[in-house]
Amino acid sequence: MYKNEDAAALAFTLQPVNYTGSIDDEVSFTAEAEGEGVSYQWQFSSDAGKTWKNSGLPGNATATLTTVLTEARLIYRFRCVATDAAGNRAISNIVRMLK
Repeated sequence: MYKNEDAAALAFTLQPVNYTGSIDDEVSFTAEAEGEGVSYQWQFSSDAGKTWKNSGLPGNATATLTTVLTEARLIYRFRCVATDAAGNRAISNIVRMLK
């Protein structure tokens, strides 16, 4: 499920999916959007999606965010915000890491 503020101008063509694995696994989340001049910003939430902050993890401003599965990161939720050249925004579905 995702929120799209301007469906005609910007749309996700690939949604990220939850990752299930083991501690110390390398994890990648990928989201792709179609539109003019699309940029990406991955965000995370540590309070079950009540508030969101921009991520500083590798790939945080690309279509693919990468990290390592740790016990501490099991509480985090991730989503991608895509913005096009006109300023339209689309928000991907919310994903998490599971073990």
